[in-house]
Amino acid sequence: MHTGHRSALRARVKPAQGSDHGLTIGFAILVILLAADLVTGVVLTASYASAVIVTALITTPQRTAVVAAVTLPLSLSSGFWHDSFGTRDWVVRCILAALLSAGALVASQVSTRREERLQQMTRIADVVQRALLRAIPPELDNIAIATRYQSATQAAAIGGDLYEAVSTDHGVRILVGDVRGKGIEAAETAATVLGAFKHAASRAPDLATLAATLDRAVSLVIDEEDFVTALLVEVDGAELRVASCGHHPPLHITDGTGTDLDTGEPSPPLGFAVEPETRSHPFPAGSRVLLYTDGLIEARNDSGDFFDLDAAHQVLAAGTPDDALDAIVQRVTAHAGHWLEDDIALVLIENLGDSRAAARA
Repeated sequence: MHTGHRSALRARVKPAQGSDHGLTIGFAILVILLAADLVTGVVLTASYASAVIVTALITTPQRTAVVAAVTLPLSLSSGFWHDSFGTRDWVVRCILAALLSAGALVASQVSTRREERLQQMTRIADVVQRALLRAIPPELDNIAIATRYQSATQAAAIGGDLYEAVSTDHGVRILVGDVRGKGIEAAETAATVLGAFKHAASRAPDLATLAATLDRAVSLVIDEEDFVTALLVEVDGAELRVASCGHHPPLHITDGTGTDLDTGEPSPPLGFAVEPETRSHPFPAGSRVLLYTDGLIEARNDSGDFFDLDAAHQVLAAGTPDDALDAIVQRVTAHAGHWLEDDIALVLIENLGDSRAAARA
C-alpha cells in the first residue's frame, strides 16, 4: 500500500533541536534595536523584547531563552545611556520588556508541546491507517492493481476512506468506500466494512448480495446520521460489473479517454437498506478503471476551483498504473497547494489480458 504521509503537516512543526537561524535572527534584531537606541536617542527599551518574540516564532524555547537572557540585561543597562536609571519610566520600560519576553517564552513552550502532541497523533493516525488498509497484490488474476492513500494535511485525524481487493471464483472483487466523518469512530466503521467484505467477497453469489451483507454489517455499528458510501466492482475476464451505494461512479480509461461507467439508478449509502443495481460493462485488455473517493474531485485551490479529473485522463492512461497514480497524486496536491481538506483513496486497475499476463510471467 502506498500512502501519502502528512509531510506537509510535519513541515509546520518546529524541529526538536530548533534552528541556528533563530538565534541569528533574534540577535540581529537586538543589535539593530540597540544601534537605533544609541544613535537616535529614542528610548527603545521595551521594544528589545521584540527580538525574543520573533525568536520564539522560529526556534525552540531553549534558544528563545538565550535571546531573552541577553535582552533583559540590555534593557536594564539602557538606563545608563539614557540617564534614566532608577526613574519610574525606566522601571516601567524594563518591566514591560520582561513581561513581553516572558510571555514569548511561555507561548513558545506551549506551542512546542502542542506541536509535539500533534506529531505523535499524526504518527498514531498513520499506524492505524496502515493497519486498516493492507497491501493489495500488484496483480490478481491478470488484473494489475495500483492503490494510493493520500492523507488530508489539515488535521492529524484518522480518515474513513477504505479499499480492498480479493480474488474469488466470481472474479476479482474490489471495494472502495468512504465513511462519513473522521477519527476513531470512522476507523471502527471502516474496519467493520473491510472485515465484512473480506468475509463475504468469496461467498456472495453476486454484487447485490455482497452489498446487502455490507449494509447489514454497517447498520449494526453506525449512528442515525452516519453512513458509508461504497463502490463494488467485479472483474471477470473482459467483463466488469459494478454496483454503487451512493458512491462516485468509476472512471473507465481507454485510448486516453475517460468515461464514467453507468451504475444504474442512484442507491443510498450503506446503512440504509441498500438494493443497488448491478451494471455490466466491457473491460477489454489494455483498458483501465479508476475507483476513487470524493477527496479527489473535491480538492480545491485557493480560488475555490475543484480538481478537474477530466483533464487528467491522459495521465491516467500513461505509464504503469503505479506511475499514473503517482502523477495524479502530484497533480491534486499541486492543485490544492499541498493542503488537502479530505483524505483520498485511489484504486486503478488495468486488464492485462491473457497474452500480456503470460508475457509478464
